[in-house]
Amino acid sequence: MPRASGFSARLGDRVEGNAAQQPSTPHPLAGGPPFPQAGQGLRPRHSSAPPSDCPASGLRSPVCDLADLVARFSLGWLAAANLAGLLLAALLLWPELNDALAPLTYGRWMPLHHNAQLYGWCALPLVGLLLRVFLVPGRAANRHTLVVLAAWSAALLLGAVSWLGGGASGKLFLDWTGAARIGFSLALTALWAVLAHHAFRRLAGENSFGFRVSSFGSAHAAPAAALRPQSSVFSLQPSPTLLRFALIAGLLLVPTMMYFSAGPNLFPPVNPNSGGATGVSLYGSTLGLLLVFAAMPWMVALPLQPGARRSRLTWPILIAALSVFATANHGHGSHHDRDQIITLGLLFLAPPLLARDWRRFVWRPEARGWLVAALVWGALLVADGWITFLPGFSERLKFTNALVAHSHLAMAGLITSVNMVFLLHLGDSSRVQSALGARTPFWLWQLAAALHIALLLALGWREGAAPALVLGGGDTTRLFYLVRLLAGAAMTVASLWWLTASFRNRTSDLLAGAAANRLGP
Repeated sequence: MPRASGFSARLGDRVEGNAAQQPSTPHPLAGGPPFPQAGQGLRPRHSSAPPSDCPASGLRSPVCDLADLVARFSLGWLAAANLAGLLLAALLLWPELNDALAPLTYGRWMPLHHNAQLYGWCALPLVGLLLRVFLVPGRAANRHTLVVLAAWSAALLLGAVSWLGGGASGKLFLDWTGAARIGFSLALTALWAVLAHHAFRRLAGENSFGFRVSSFGSAHAAPAAALRPQSSVFSLQPSPTLLRFALIAGLLLVPTMMYFSAGPNLFPPVNPNSGGATGVSLYGSTLGLLLVFAAMPWMVALPLQPGARRSRLTWPILIAALSVFATANHGHGSHHDRDQIITLGLLFLAPPLLARDWRRFVWRPEARGWLVAALVWGALLVADGWITFLPGFSERLKFTNALVAHSHLAMAGLITSVNMVFLLHLGDSSRVQSALGARTPFWLWQLAAALHIALLLALGWREGAAPALVLGGGDTTRLFYLVRLLAGAAMTVASLWWLTASFRNRTSDLLAGAAANRLGP
């Protein structure tokens, strides 16, 4: 990625200056790395072949299979959702196309686009993170990864058939009805079963189930850590087994909760003055994402920067934020209520807090641009969400394309950037690193997304001033839709580039794999 100034340059210098020094670090939720490191494990010990990231031969590390599989399924759903979005943009520009596509008109494709983005592209990298934490190395890990991803995708395909058939419930992002509703709950159950199976397999290898005493400075017991002084301050930490089973216990509730949440009799609290979400609800959903973002470095076992220690600020602040959410008003609340406005405004602390925390870790060089993009999009998302929630702004923008801009700011901006970081750190796949570290599709996506969002926001502001534009449009609106279509096409091209690149075999992989085969037993 090109160099940037300020935080970007400092983060980039830290990444590039330490990429070659990455130690083999124990996983925070396990007694050691959940998979062999690149060039270790499955490669013959006496081989003089250079370490290979996922060689093209049969000598593959399970971490490579995990990284490749999750990336391909995730990027496949991103490309599919973008193609559906491209069709929707064309139908807005040329409504007469709906007649040719009937009955598969705009209203049938919209839930497909929404849910393929959310449950496909946005969710699968998180599924990969969970698999990265729980799976025990071996052939079973590869099979179980494929089973989980295939079951998840099959549920989404079943949902696609339902949505195109008119089976949407009308609950935004909870359009699971009939067989699709059951199918997705079964996919969630399959994921839980795989995680629980591997958690019990790991149980025999753990030293303790409860708590252990450790030094603040020894979170990563790596060779490099021995070269720097350690803190003499000790803390009581939950053991990896306890953390893992706590996750399992919480995740057990998810299939049932999703099934009933998608039902027609359950609705979240609403803002009585706008019909939208309350400030506390928005705060809570965003806080859940922040917990994942903060835990990500530990879940993928990133080493700390030389001289860096665990943050004594990040997690206490997040715990305090959870306390605020727990004690807030979870009933119906208006955007005119001061407590709703203040609670939502607390999210302004999130981008600088994450930036401070992320700088302490050694990231892959290919992730630098995505990390900076995630922080920029996150800051814009918080500002946009808070401003559009305020009285006056909410009334003007709530039924316009400005809210479409906000959802794209979240998914195409923040979530996409963070997901790329997830995928880059699931394992040591050189294919994934080469694909997601390429400059051209990165900038194509970022610039097209920025143009796409800016157009929708400007269009929404115009629609708020002249509500007739929402239904009627005009030459200016058509021009906006045309440029938006072109921006969406650019984003689709970028997603297809990443998908196809994730299947390519690099020459270095082929040579390393051939060398390993020649020198193996």
